[in-house]
Formats: sequence, structure tokens, C-alpha cells
Amino acid sequence: MPHGRLINKLRALKISNKVVKWIEDYLKGRKQRVMVRGELSDWLEVFSGVPQGSVIGPILFLIYINDIKNELKSRISIFADDTKIMHIVDTEDDRLEVEQDLSRLQKWSEINKMKFNIDKCSVMHCGHNNQRHEYKLYGKDLRKTECEKDLGVYIDSDMKFSSQIAAQAKKAYKVLGMIKRNFECSNKDIFQILYSTLVRPHLEYAVQLWNPHQIGHKNKLEQVQRRATKMVKEVKKLSYEQRLTKLNLMSTETRRKRGDMIMTFKILKDKVKIRKGTLDISTEKRTRGNSLKLAKSSLHSDQRKYFFSNRIITEWNDLGEEIIKSKNVEGFKTAYDRYNKQKKDAE
Repeated sequence: MPHGRLINKLRALKISNKVVKWIEDYLKGRKQRVMVRGELSDWLEVFSGVPQGSVIGPILFLIYINDIKNELKSRISIFADDTKIMHIVDTEDDRLEVEQDLSRLQKWSEINKMKFNIDKCSVMHCGHNNQRHEYKLYGKDLRKTECEKDLGVYIDSDMKFSSQIAAQAKKAYKVLGMIKRNFECSNKDIFQILYSTLVRPHLEYAVQLWNPHQIGHKNKLEQVQRRATKMVKEVKKLSYEQRLTKLNLMSTETRRKRGDMIMTFKILKDKVKIRKGTLDISTEKRTRGNSLKLAKSSLHSDQRKYFFSNRIITEWNDLGEEIIKSKNVEGFKTAYDRYNKQKKDAE
């Protein structure tokens, strides 16, 4: 991030001259040296980057890369220094557009002295009929991948999230092992604190994205909790359902459904911002259900059918008006839990 280019970009955004001058004074005149085996190098002036750990650093970085998306035809997603482009490739023209976008990204990186690490760059092809074209960056073929980790979630090319489910279950088992070695869990109160704090987060991190619909995947996550509840000696010999009741726990599947409803409530109440059109309010006139009923779409593939924006619709539309009219998230949780208990008792 050369200081000269950064200052020019700040001016191009029409930021106050006083602020730009302050940032310029903050960055210029810095020097650094390194120590190797007790020997110090000479001081050298620093012409790029910002002081490590500074509050303003991330903001300046975002400003610096803000124009990376200019002129791109592909959809782009950026988080810190992690950049992804996405494009539907059905025709030769589509393939050429991707290649042109890669060329634009390469040109941007060279002009801005911020080259991509080619070893960390890859292409994921999705879809049964994908032609799996070859793409290049800096003249080198980009490696093809079937699975990539993105913000802590493993994404498989078939969008079934098998790798993510296996990874989260493995992490949860490791923590269970640590708890078993270091804590006495005969007391159910201690178990509840340890389990809800250290284990369950692994089973629910970003689960709105990868919530499983296949029985095998569901069982893999449920088995973690089955094993965990057996650690409490006073309930060890009871059935799994009885253990859950005694420990005041829900099944992992019930927890995921509850989490889906809470997230839906937050989205519809504008507490969480998502892309417009992801959830559409139904125009249906029938009054059964609630006044915030969601519109359904006809989908054929399981990947789309069980995606968050579609799988929550039936469950949400069945909720009563008094639940969806809750004033806040805590009120919604209480009303939803009461509704579920009444529903279970009726069965």
C-alpha cells in the first residue's frame, strides 16, 4: 500500500483536505529496522503500509482496495484481503468475461503494488454440467479445488457441506475430550455451562448457511450431543430423549430450526441486513398464519430447496401473529419456545 497512491485515493474520494493532510503526516517519516541473532540492520524509511495494530489501518486498507471492483463484470466479494469473484459460465462469452475480469484484477494488483498470492488462488467449479474451464493469473494456471474454507466455513463444490459438517463434529469431539480429561461432569449444572460454552458453538457456527438436510449429516451432529450427555453420571443410563429433558437441552436439529426462526425474525425486523429479494413477503390474502408470511418459490435442486431463504418459509408461515409481533428478539425467543412446548405437549 504505497503512501502516495493511498493519499491520491483519499483525495479522489473528496475527503476533507485537513483529514488527508493529517493521515499523510501520520504515515510519512516512519523508519524501521530488523534484528537477526542480536544484530540490528540500518534504519530504512518506510514508504508503504501503516503501523501494525493501528486503529486507522484497516480503514485505510479498505479505502485503498475500494476501486478493485471497478469495471468487473463478475460479482465480487471482499473480506479484508480475501477476494472472490463469482460468475455463471454457460457460454463462450461468459468464459471470456471471467478471463477479462482476471486480467483486470491482475492489472489492478500490479498498478497498486499489491499482487495476489498465486499459490493461494484457486477456481471452484460448481454444477453438474460445468465445463470446468482453465483460468490463468500472472500467466499461471489457477489450481482447481473441490473444497475451500471461507470465513471459517468449508464450502464443497457440490454445496452439500459434507466437509464442514465433518470438521465441526471433529472440533466438538476434541473439546469433549478435553472436558472429560479436565473436569468432573457428574453435576449437570457444571455440564450445562461447559457444553453450552465450549462445545455447542462448534455445532452452530454459521449454521444458517450449512444447515444439513441429509439424515447421515444430521445424525453426525446429533451423535456429538448424544455422547456429551452421557458424561453426566446421574442421567447416563437414561434414554437420549430423557437425558435431554433432565439437562434442559434441545436436540441439535430442534436448535437449528429455532436458530433459523430467530434469524428470520431479525431479518424481517431489519435487525440483520441481507440482499434485497432474498426474502419476499407473500401477497396472499388468506389470514391463516401471520401477517408477515413469506412467498414460496418452485425449486428443483436440493441445494436450493434446503437453502436458508427457502427452508424457513413453511415453519415461519405457520407461526401465529402473537409470535411474529414480538417487540424484540428475547420476546420472540420466549414466545417461540412456548409455542413449541405447546405443540410438543399436544402431540
